[in-house]
Amino acid sequence: MAKFSLGIKLGVNTAHTDSVKLGEGDAQYNDKDRNKAVKYSMAKEATMVLCADGDEIEGFIASVEGFTQDGQTFGTVIRKGPLVRQYVYAAADLNLGDYVVSDAQEAAKTNTGPAKHVNNNIGLTKVKKKASGTSGWRVVGIKDTAAKVYLIEGV
Repeated sequence: MAKFSLGIKLGVNTAHTDSVKLGEGDAQYNDKDRNKAVKYSMAKEATMVLCADGDEIEGFIASVEGFTQDGQTFGTVIRKGPLVRQYVYAAADLNLGDYVVSDAQEAAKTNTGPAKHVNNNIGLTKVKKKASGTSGWRVVGIKDTAAKVYLIEGV
C-alpha cells in the first residue's frame, strides 16, 4: 500500500502570498535568499527582513524580483496562515508537534544550508525548537531524519 504523507499545498501557499519590499537598504536580496525566513521590519513600513536567531517567523521568501521598489529589493513572501506549509531543516532533531522559531541564518545573497527544497532546489531555512509557547509554526512532517528536513505548518 502506498504511504501517505503531508506536503506543501500549492493552492494554499499561493493564496497566502504577499508582495513586499525586502531588506532595509538598497537591493539587498537576490534569488539565493528564496526560502529564507522573514519578519516585518520595525524600521521601514511594508518591508520584511531576514529573521535573526530566535525570531518568530512571519513568512518565507518565495521570489525576488529583478527590479527595486523605492530603492529596495522587491519580492513575494509566503505568509503564515491555515494549512500553509514549508520545508525547513534543523541542526538538532525535532519531533512531530514541536513548535519552531528561526535559527541563525546565512547572510543575504548567500545560499541557505545544506538541505535543498524538494520543489525548487534552493537551500532550506534553518529552524530550532521554540523554548516555550504553542503558536507560530509546528512540525507536522519528517521528510528526512538523516538530513533533519521537516515540514512545518503555520498555526
